[in-house]
Amino acid sequence: MLSDAFERQSPEIKKLLESVPVPLTRRPRAPRTLSFLRAGDVISFELSGRTTPLSCARCPAPTSSP
Repeated sequence: MLSDAFERQSPEIKKLLESVPVPLTRRPRAPRTLSFLRAGDVISFELSGRTTPLSCARCPAPTSSP
């Protein structure tokens, strides 16, 4: 059951829904990359301009996804 306010504000609601959306002021955040590591995998990462290798010796909570 809708309140009386909905009936009173229907023209404003319709105008809002039909109006052009306001452009975003900033870029939406990109989703973080999700990696699944297994024991024995070798990866590298860059920090402060230096590339560092990393070996995964064991995974305390391995995932079932590849």
